[in-house]
Amino acid sequence: MAASKSAKASEQLIISFLSIRKAIGVLGISLPLVLLFGSFLLDNCEQIQGSISAYYYTVMRNAFVGILCAVSFYLFSYKGYDRGDRILSGLCGLSSLGVAFLPTSVDPPLSTCVNEIVANSIISSLHFLAAFVFFATSAYVSIVQFTKGSPRPTPQKLRRNKVYKICGTVMIFCLITIGMYTAILKEHIPSLVGLRPIFWLETIMLWAFGISWLVKGEFLLEDT
Repeated sequence: MAASKSAKASEQLIISFLSIRKAIGVLGISLPLVLLFGSFLLDNCEQIQGSISAYYYTVMRNAFVGILCAVSFYLFSYKGYDRGDRILSGLCGLSSLGVAFLPTSVDPPLSTCVNEIVANSIISSLHFLAAFVFFATSAYVSIVQFTKGSPRPTPQKLRRNKVYKICGTVMIFCLITIGMYTAILKEHIPSLVGLRPIFWLETIMLWAFGISWLVKGEFLLEDT
């Protein structure tokens, strides 16, 4: 009887972990879509903002902050398998809150459908730092933590590891590209601004983040 109860409790714990991972993945993938289509439907805003964070100043502010808070909640709730997992997921959760509550700065002439803008260089710098920590830590988790496992991984586990590494590499590549664009390309190739490169690069990173967590939650490439 005791063994049966222990097995049932263990199974419920696994289901809980998988559900948290799936929830994080869904939220990450849905964030740019909710902001983009929400601003169009609720405010007839036909222009894409310069970044995901710029939607803080649109009618989608509550959705932006709410989804990031939900991501943070699930990351704080995720205990993982060891102390390293707990520390890294907690760091991701904390930085997610920083992105949500430390608003970025935007360039009014290049942004439409925005409300009052609070310009504060210190807060904006902290916002960028929080965003960098969030994606850099997420990339590390995907490449290093998620690929850990038994010395004899199943074929599906090997496939999942490839996805984790691809997702983490994509996040790193996008981070570097955003840095290059902000520091060099934006000034020297001003025509790129109208293409909203930061928005699309951040969207790609969020999708890579979401896919990595969905795979970790065995929504994809589940062991049979």
